[in-house]
Amino acid sequence: MLRKKYFNRKYQIMCWFLLIFFTITMQAWSQDVTIEILPESPWEGQKLFQSRGCTNCHAVYGKGGDEAPDLGENKFYGTYFQLAALLWNHFPNMFEKMQNTDYNYVKFTEDEMRSLVGYLAFIRYMGEEGSTFKGRKLLESMNCIDCHKFGGKGGDIGPDITSK
Repeated sequence: MLRKKYFNRKYQIMCWFLLIFFTITMQAWSQDVTIEILPESPWEGQKLFQSRGCTNCHAVYGKGGDEAPDLGENKFYGTYFQLAALLWNHFPNMFEKMQNTDYNYVKFTEDEMRSLVGYLAFIRYMGEEGSTFKGRKLLESMNCIDCHKFGGKGGDIGPDITSK
């Protein structure tokens, strides 16, 4: 009798847990929420980084200014959210330095900031910019050049990858 009572109590707790779990899950599924975290291409962020004057102070692998840290050399291997927090925390110091110079405050939309974070994450995870010479040698050694054009040379089967 004691065993049956224990089993019933355990069964009731499990049923309540499942009921609560499915209720919460169904509420979450019923809301149509789309969260975009990163852009499709980090190159949009690179364009913003250059066009908004970030390279006046920051360099990326030695290309750009020298007033602020070189973002290619100072590696950051955290999450995208940690990188966004790093940018957020960097803002007061950057804003103060901008006020002491003739640089104007730069405003970013949500999409632009997402692109910028995507670019900064990309350069920190992917490493230094590639070499055209080494890239061409790799394409030739892997026979990619048989199908793809690169620099005006190669096949016509695949797309031209010169500007990719």
